[in-house]
Amino acid sequence: MTYLKQKTNKLFYGKFPYKVNAYCKGINFLRLRDYEWILERTQGTSPYVTIASTHNVDRDNLRRFIILAHPYFDSFRSRLENNAVSFFLETKEQFDEVCKVLHDFITYVSEPESDYALEYLQSKEKIVLCDRYPHDLYRYKVSFRSLNENQKQKLLTWSKNYKETQVKFSKMSIEALERPVTYYWDNVFCHLDDIKHLTFLYLLIGSSIKKVEQFVLRSSINTVSQDQDYAKMDG
Repeated sequence: MTYLKQKTNKLFYGKFPYKVNAYCKGINFLRLRDYEWILERTQGTSPYVTIASTHNVDRDNLRRFIILAHPYFDSFRSRLENNAVSFFLETKEQFDEVCKVLHDFITYVSEPESDYALEYLQSKEKIVLCDRYPHDLYRYKVSFRSLNENQKQKLLTWSKNYKETQVKFSKMSIEALERPVTYYWDNVFCHLDDIKHLTFLYLLIGSSIKKVEQFVLRSSINTVSQDQDYAKMDG
């Protein structure tokens, strides 16, 4: 079975450079039951109504996956979504092992494209590697926490002082800023072309900046001198 291989753009959960996604119908039962419950109901001599007969699941396939993957649920961070599970790994050795053992169930993996890319991702905070800057312009993405009405108006006014090529809010972000405060907060963010705009943002509403991500071209990480101060400002 051949699976899709992707390049890791940024650390998963801010920590893991490797990801393995596997699929097996019936694995979603782990949301409600433990391994022993599933194994008991996938064996040929089970006195219970089997998972296979009631949910159209390949009993042997599910049993094999559970046996192979069980140690990884205990050892590595994982995320279960429907019948797919993702494992997040810190080292190449862990990644290679999981890929080898779960090979027949893997749909796609993500890993750094080179040792240098791995080193760069692990030595920088909130870095996103890319082949092109967003819209070929922006080097930073700023996400915001919940803002009160005064802060929202400040942000809207501030954004109008710049050209769209310098500071860009998405249409949905602008609409969210223009709406009255509700019980929830939308995913409001903007893109910036220069770190100096980020400096003004911190002066304006620094405590309400949730996250700053810097885009770095893969083709330039061997040579370009990247800004160092933005991560220090991002509390």
